[in-house]
Amino acid sequence: MFASLQRVNQRLSDVLSYGFVEGLARSIGMRWRKRTLTPAVMVRLLVLQVLHRNPAYSHLTRAGRLKFTSAAFCEAKN
Repeated sequence: MFASLQRVNQRLSDVLSYGFVEGLARSIGMRWRKRTLTPAVMVRLLVLQVLHRNPAYSHLTRAGRLKFTSAAFCEAKN
């Protein structure tokens, strides 16, 4: 099972490209400002969170290679 999760993690950008996710978000009428935690980034971070067995939000900054606070992540999630 670990090998399968590792393959998903490696191919995440192929499966959930930013353009694909943002296109879906636009198709349902979502709008957002230009910022770090866009809908596409949030979807990928939430998938990474599950793949890494639900670590603390502060760990996601390292996993996603981005700079944001846990509070910003919580706000963007809502």
